[in-house]
Amino acid sequence: MHGLQKKNIIIMQKEKFKIFITYFSCLALFIIDRITKYISLNELSKKGVYFFNFFGLEHQINSGIAFSIKIPYFMILSTTLIIIFFLIYIAIKKIQQKEYIKSFLFSLIIIGAMSNLIDRLLYGGVIDFIKIWNFPVFNLADAYITISIIIYILLEIKSAPINGTDLKTS
Repeated sequence: MHGLQKKNIIIMQKEKFKIFITYFSCLALFIIDRITKYISLNELSKKGVYFFNFFGLEHQINSGIAFSIKIPYFMILSTTLIIIFFLIYIAIKKIQQKEYIKSFLFSLIIIGAMSNLIDRLLYGGVIDFIKIWNFPVFNLADAYITISIIIYILLEIKSAPINGTDLKTS
């Protein structure tokens, strides 16, 4: 085998490893989200458990969307499915473009949306249990979605050229 062939094989193995880590991490985070929701549903006291004045665990079923906004159930389900399929397409494109971090971020949004969709189908709403200050109660899937969107936006801002100057090379 020539040196160039060996180098190409090593590069391909590294890329496959990055893809494996991305999806293994997403699977692990999905399982953690499902376990925490199971615990909330089956073990968490109806009164909640509070650790500090600003943080607690409080079981709720949210039949609305973000921030408990109420919209018709069929619209939530159909819109969620369309968004999931669109995000799967984008995540695959990001892998093809070797943008593994962005693919990971889109994958986190997908698993968050899928986990919340499972809740809607099984319980008629999303299981929420994390209470911080006066912020609406949320769950890990919501955190995955929100944090991924914020990081993605920051990455896009960082890579956007300003006045013809690319920030990556500045």
